[in-house]
Amino acid sequence: MTPATDPVDRELAALCGRLFGMRPPDDGRLLAHVEARARRAGQPLEAYVARLYHDPAEQAALAAVATNGWTWFWREAPALIEACERLAARAPRRRMHAWVAGCSTGEEAFTLAIVAERAGLELYVLGTDVDPTRIAHARQALYAEAALRHVPEELVARYFERRAGLFVPAPRVRALVRFEVHNLLDPPPRPPPGEWDLVSCRNVMLHARASAAQRILANLSGALDPFGERVVSAVDELTVEEARAPLRPSQPPPAPSPRRPASRAPTASAASVAEPALRARVETRPQDFEAWLGLGNLMLAAHRLEEAAAAYAAAEALEPASAELSIMQGLLHRTGGRLAEAEEALRRALFLEPDLWLGWLLLAGVYERLGVEDRARRALVSSLSAIERRPRLAWRAPDGGVEDRRMDAATARRLCRARLGASPAATGSERWREER
Repeated sequence: MTPATDPVDRELAALCGRLFGMRPPDDGRLLAHVEARARRAGQPLEAYVARLYHDPAEQAALAAVATNGWTWFWREAPALIEACERLAARAPRRRMHAWVAGCSTGEEAFTLAIVAERAGLELYVLGTDVDPTRIAHARQALYAEAALRHVPEELVARYFERRAGLFVPAPRVRALVRFEVHNLLDPPPRPPPGEWDLVSCRNVMLHARASAAQRILANLSGALDPFGERVVSAVDELTVEEARAPLRPSQPPPAPSPRRPASRAPTASAASVAEPALRARVETRPQDFEAWLGLGNLMLAAHRLEEAAAAYAAAEALEPASAELSIMQGLLHRTGGRLAEAEEALRRALFLEPDLWLGWLLLAGVYERLGVEDRARRALVSSLSAIERRPRLAWRAPDGGVEDRRMDAATARRLCRARLGASPAATGSERWREER
């Protein structure tokens, strides 16, 4: 790439972020594609790039090179198998709906339909992708043998047919799956019940731009039934793991606070010492996520809600895929009486980190205030189950005196049991079974 084309390449990368929310590949394919399209259209490169801002047909062509379409059948199938088995254990006789977001050419959507049938589920699958060419391929449903290289031979024989040297899913599998063009930045598609029982979005957040990740996460988590199954890839889990890593060794944890009731906020003198220190940190190190988050927590505890919102917004610009941040934003909205926004933030946190028991407990409180008793009860059961799996939560930023952040697993367990009316001996898993 010559220096003269560098500004064009940067503009194209920014445009892809604006249109699709993704970081395009940096291997030169994007610029080569645009140069070829400009020559075909008989336009100078700069004129063609300007055209991309308003021409839907050219934007659709750009999607093919700006997003990753690499996929195959039975890719990371164990995650789909486990999700379907959990759904079958909860409601085996109910029609269910799944959304495969970023489905590319359809292999994962058909894999999910096969897995669901084998689990005894009646599961209808919608696959979506931003690239119309890939969706056309998925609807045609003709695949080379290489795409099935990881599918066990007995399943190939049972669920696929040969056609002119290619493979096509059996009619009963195709009847369960449909495909649509959809941009993850747009409002999510909805099934007839209103929320999806399962959402699979794999190898997407890895490529998402920070400026778009929060909107994509909000769309995904808001469309999934809060008690449904979410499936992400191993690399996406690593991306989320980085966003919620514990305090770095170079940054020692805050000193333990003196003994006092957990429900008390920090004294005025303690807050007056902590606030200047945190403001100095964000002034000198504006990329310090923990400092912004800690400052927001301190402002929330002091009921300075506008300042808390500003600090959380700064943290979000740095790390949009942080479950801890989403929890605190949920608490902020709840404190301000914005229950719908609180629900959205907490559901986003739980989409990122399903074992976050504090998120389930807070969500139960939001549902109670909204008068949705069934969902409140199910959230309490989910909190008990999450406590069993992961009783100790690691936080990156100090709590700042926010009462709910100080709660330990034992206290949360007692609260859940009391609100469920359970006996002290009942466990989360027992209540889960009773609920179902």
